[in-house]
Amino acid sequence: MKHPSLCVICKGSRLLCGERTCPILLKLPILKSVKRIKISRDLFSESPPGVFVGHYNYPNVSIGPLISLEPISKVADIDETDRWFGKSIHEIIRLRSMLFRSSFNLSRETLNTKLLENSLLISMASKPVLTSVKLEKVYSTPISFDSVSAPWGASGKIAEIEIDENPVIHPKVDYVHGDTDLNSLEAMRLLYKEGFSVGFITRILSAGLIGVGKNRRIVPTRWSITAVDSNISNILLEEIKTNKLIEDILLFKSSYLNNEFRIILLPAAWAFEQLEAWSPGSVWSQQAASPIIIGDFEFYDGRKDYASEVAGAYYAARLAVCEYLYRIRRQAAVLVLREIRPEYTIPVGVWQIRENVRHALKNPPLIYNDLDAALKAACIGLNISLNDWISKSKLYSFFKKQRRLNEFIF
Repeated sequence: MKHPSLCVICKGSRLLCGERTCPILLKLPILKSVKRIKISRDLFSESPPGVFVGHYNYPNVSIGPLISLEPISKVADIDETDRWFGKSIHEIIRLRSMLFRSSFNLSRETLNTKLLENSLLISMASKPVLTSVKLEKVYSTPISFDSVSAPWGASGKIAEIEIDENPVIHPKVDYVHGDTDLNSLEAMRLLYKEGFSVGFITRILSAGLIGVGKNRRIVPTRWSITAVDSNISNILLEEIKTNKLIEDILLFKSSYLNNEFRIILLPAAWAFEQLEAWSPGSVWSQQAASPIIIGDFEFYDGRKDYASEVAGAYYAARLAVCEYLYRIRRQAAVLVLREIRPEYTIPVGVWQIRENVRHALKNPPLIYNDLDAALKAACIGLNISLNDWISKSKLYSFFKKQRRLNEFIF
């Protein structure tokens, strides 16, 4: 058996164990309890704006629109993760089991077909689109889970896609898609500043609809989620790093889906660290004998490489923090503590990290003038001890060292 910490770092996405499919995801008990829905080979329904792009065998990936198996009026938030905070795990699974993932293989033969053209039109839409789909094959799995993407329902291979109404496309989306000289970063900046959600921008990037013409590529959904979180954070940081420091040490808290979050903001130049403590029995630490603590960090100049331990969750939390600092027009060093309880046995995607941190930062903070006091207060209600968090934190060591040096400056 592989070491339990390998699963915590991999989270089923990088297959570090060498298997072709994550054995943990294949054995999730919930798979047996999800109701199997009989799906017709001819579907006529509303498609939420967007497509799902797989990552296996890149660049010859699978792609296709997501089709609602119930009227959108009954499942209005089916693909809007920024509206899910507060929903129970059972609500989320019920909701997403109603979302059918159709797909076809992206290849030279399908690049200029109606399959791809209509899929991309659906992804540009601002509202659900009436869609007719003919399926070649329906796969047996009733619902699938991923550490980065939200769950989705049954899937199948698509033969035909017909759009039965004119998609409603926002003028700004039409503009960034039509401007082939506008790079993807500037397109994301424009859409975000116009108020488009992170989820919408992710769909546009994933579908290869923005960027300099010759460089446009269809991007796997899980990659585009992290890319958007990371790039929008960097856009916000351009201004955040010019702002004044906060004046006190601030502590924020959130608890949702058996995840405990503590966010500590320090009056120092921008830095960010996220520590995660995975309790024995949770989804990626089922075989662990004791909690597994992992972490990634950056200082003022940012990271030069991918946050390989915390992975996509790092960028999701970082975006939520940057949104807050941008909103209050201040700069801070930030420590995020995430404790994953044993009851967290089903991965639902990094959206819950982003929304947990967003939720925490909407509430009034507890205020301190001493980091140790703030950390002690943060650990109330957590199972991981203060010393265990401190021993792992690079930001704590750096901040304490800087404070000691400042005592000798007159």
